[in-house]
Amino acid sequence: MLGRLADLGGFGLEAAPALIRNGLLSPVHPSALARVVEAYRHFHVSPATGLAAAAARWPDRPAVVDEEGSLTFAELDARAAALAAGLHRRFGTGPGRTVAVMWPNHRGFAEAVAAVSRLGADLLLLNTGLAGPRLRDVLRREGVHTLIADPGLPGVGFDGPRTGDLDALIEEGGAGEAPIPRRPGRLVLLTSGTTGVPKGAPRRLSRPL
Repeated sequence: MLGRLADLGGFGLEAAPALIRNGLLSPVHPSALARVVEAYRHFHVSPATGLAAAAARWPDRPAVVDEEGSLTFAELDARAAALAAGLHRRFGTGPGRTVAVMWPNHRGFAEAVAAVSRLGADLLLLNTGLAGPRLRDVLRREGVHTLIADPGLPGVGFDGPRTGDLDALIEEGGAGEAPIPRRPGRLVLLTSGTTGVPKGAPRRLSRPL
């Protein structure tokens, strides 16, 4: 099994001892293992699965520390689930739609990425330094349906649904559940754009480790 996991991750068998040492392949309580398997079944290989697995194994460990304090893995996973429900309810976010996330190094970034991946939507990560006509061109060319952007960032010329109040969406989502996607969304990364407008490079998240 260790060999299979190593092959899936593309690390080779020599990586297994390191994975054991850092705890990634340590024994798991059956109840936690069941939740990990359920997360994989629902969200496939995605950031949502990674967060849900961490919440099952280490619910009380700090996951994010920022200027607002800290969140445990369990708290972060719960907020991401509520945010996913809120995004689906308000904007119809789901498979076949692209959501752009433009957020600084803050809990909001982790919450947004996990929430979008829970919904099976394609996720476009935007550099917070991108602005003006180049940003508008990227949003238009990549077919972005919804923009999640920190309200502290400069204005963005975007005609579609936009949100920066994640707390309001989390409250709106509450304990509701968003539909489970049939397939994982894509992760779209932008090229450097040194010779023009940055272009999207889609990536299928196919290597669990």
